[in-house]
Amino acid sequence: MKRRAFRDQAYWGRPVPGFGDHGARVVLCGLAPAAHGANRTGRMFTGDDSGNWLYAALHRAGFANQDTATGANDSLMLRDAFITASARCAPPDNKPTPVELAACACFLAREFDLLERASVVISLGQIAWNATLQHARRIDPASVPAPRPKFGHGAESRVRVRAGGPLVTLLERADLPLRPTTRADLAKFPKGGWEKYFVDGATAIFDKGGSLPPSYRAPFALWRFGDGLTLVGLSGEPVSDFTAMAVSRLGPLNLWVAGYTNDVFGYLASARVLAEGGYETRGLYIGVGLLDSGVDAAVTGAIESMARKAGRIARAR
Repeated sequence: MKRRAFRDQAYWGRPVPGFGDHGARVVLCGLAPAAHGANRTGRMFTGDDSGNWLYAALHRAGFANQDTATGANDSLMLRDAFITASARCAPPDNKPTPVELAACACFLAREFDLLERASVVISLGQIAWNATLQHARRIDPASVPAPRPKFGHGAESRVRVRAGGPLVTLLERADLPLRPTTRADLAKFPKGGWEKYFVDGATAIFDKGGSLPPSYRAPFALWRFGDGLTLVGLSGEPVSDFTAMAVSRLGPLNLWVAGYTNDVFGYLASARVLAEGGYETRGLYIGVGLLDSGVDAAVTGAIESMARKAGRIARAR
């Protein structure tokens, strides 16, 4: 059934193929065409709110030539990225059945086979995550870890999605030293925003006679783009500090360090930032503790470990 806003438009109404750069290293796998989005326009993630958000993000990251996607003929092009989906037709209530997913698995497999340079797969949801793992198990059962990786925010796994192709991701975690927060520390935190959740949670732990941990297992994501590039993803703004440390410690290598953050719980500060008291001075904590000395060593150690596993360096300087 057509939506009133599109009643004068002809709907595509057929299986929707993948879209993007056939030489892409980054593959985004979604759930299925939206009933009034890709099912209408005939192009993945085009013509609905989710697509508006996705293509704007890809444009900011340099993967798309424009930040809007309105129809199959709107001149949108992707660079180094390809978008596909687990199911190819719009399912009722946006919930494809196992039978529908099984019927579409051959299309996903064929696309992975043709994307010879693909080395990173981003699953946009649990169904896409499971579909990618099922495909990897058919290609190379040994590449899928046991127990089977569970889907979750920030979840990662190393899998093989093309016969003879590379494993696509690595994950390292570093123990960041914390000075355990005390009740006295809680009084110094701002009273609103994200800090309130931290303060309320820590207070509840103290009220039960508990204490806060002395370290935090911070994840660092690494992506291998063939033999040409290794990208390390850190959480936090002062990424330039850690980039400089990595170059100094590891020597010249084809390594990029990128940073991201969306809340103070994901904030990662270098020793320089801590010493200068810059950025969010009152919110320099991760999880349930205050950052202590040794942050730089923990972060650069994690980068070095990941670079070794990726085969980018033989030894550190």
